This record gives sequence, structure tokens and C-alpha cells, in this order.
Amino acid sequence: MYPFHNINARKLTGTASVLVLLASLLISLTLSADTDKTLANPAAIGWLTLVDDGDYPTAWETSGDLMRESLSADELGAAIRLARGQFGAVIERDQVAAEPFTDLPDAPPGDYLVFSFLTSFAQQALANETLTLQRQGSDWLVVGYYIR
Repeated sequence: MYPFHNINARKLTGTASVLVLLASLLISLTLSADTDKTLANPAAIGWLTLVDDGDYPTAWETSGDLMRESLSADELGAAIRLARGQFGAVIERDQVAAEPFTDLPDAPPGDYLVFSFLTSFAQQALANETLTLQRQGSDWLVVGYYIR
């Protein structure tokens, strides 16, 4: 005698179908988040390269609405020079995380990706750069930059 011989086969089939559906949904959401990260990564790296090169006007022009509505190009340049000026040139930058969000403090609901980088500079052994991108149409645009 099998210990499960009284289990209704129809009940098992229904439960299995629900589990397969949930697994498919989870895989789909995971693949979507990975695709978003893959699409947003070049935008993040490109924007950081503009900042590394001191091209703040182009960095501002390629930023998302939230950043451009909050700061002028001159204000963005001044803020980045103030935050990073003493660090010197970038030596190495490693991406350590990219997390999706739909709700961030002081920001409207939307699709966001928050990238974290560990960056070494000529005069600063290690700093943590955080870059927030927002989906605008089919593009991912930078709307926040923080360095510690």
C-alpha cells in the first residue's frame, strides 16, 4: 500500500497546474528584470563616462526629466565637481548591484533601476557611487547620482 493512495488525482493535477503557472510567472518577472538591467547598463556606464570626462552639459542633456527639472546643467556640474573634485581621476569602477524599484522616496511611481558601483579614484582608494535610472518610454535615463 502506498501512503498517498487516497489522494484525489484531479486535486493533484490542479495543484500542479497552479505551481507551474506560478513558476512561469516568477521566471518571466526575473527575465524581465534581467533584460531591463541589460538595457539600462550601457546608459549608466555612458552617463558615468560623461561625468568622468567632465562633460557635465552632455550628462545633463542625456539625463531624465526628474534630474533636468531639479537642476540646471551648470548646477549639475557644480554639484558633481563639489562631490568628486578632490577624488581625482577614476582608476577602476566595478558594478556591484542593480536593483529594480517601482517606488522610491521623493519620486513619482515608475520603473527605476538603482545601480551601485565601487569605484577607486587617484586620490580616493574606494568610493560607493549610486546611480538611479528611470524608464522613460523605451529608454533608461539617469535621474539620480550619489557618491560616498
